[in-house]
Amino acid sequence: MKKRIKEIAMWIICLLPVIFLVIAYPIIPAQIPMQWGIDGTVNWYGPKINLIWIAVLPALVNGLLILLPKIDPKRDNYEDFKVPYFYMRLGIITFLFLVNVMMLNGVSTMEFNVKILLLMVSALFFYLGLIMPYIKQNYFVGFRLPWTLHDVDTWNQTHKVGAIVLQVTSVIMAVTIILTNNTKCLFIAYSSLLFMAIFGIVIYSAWYYYNKPVKKKK
Repeated sequence: MKKRIKEIAMWIICLLPVIFLVIAYPIIPAQIPMQWGIDGTVNWYGPKINLIWIAVLPALVNGLLILLPKIDPKRDNYEDFKVPYFYMRLGIITFLFLVNVMMLNGVSTMEFNVKILLLMVSALFFYLGLIMPYIKQNYFVGFRLPWTLHDVDTWNQTHKVGAIVLQVTSVIMAVTIILTNNTKCLFIAYSSLLFMAIFGIVIYSAWYYYNKPVKKKK
């Protein structure tokens, strides 16, 4: 019963952006801001029909995340992390919901704080870092590398270390966002930090797999 209530609540969050858009659509101008600079200025405009795709995105992503465990060859493993997987879905859907709220607010006020969006992305990475250690082997979520999928121990160790890297990186990214006002510098620093974090996790994972002690068969 509790699981059903949680799923209903999740779908309500998914559908709220659609409801908000249906209410606001008649009064939204035909051309709306589609991209803002770090200083809040509009870079380019587009037809308001684009808002429909953004509004339905949470529902589409949630539906996909529900489908994945059913088609994953390692589907049995999802039972071992069904609670973390639910909260992973909740975090992603909540993030997309907030993006929709920011987008509608930006369209109505013609203002959009890019820094807040980037801080939300950093918060999402930190949140996912909390969940990563509990993710079991599967083909769709987590650090799915040839060696992590081949060896359970490497999978677990990669996700333990990867979780710490994601959390530390997200904090550094948040501080960078707060302290940096130059658009180009901010996006270069942000993307560089993210790349180095992911690249570092991949390198560590490969190193661990190829250097771990081999258990001798009795």
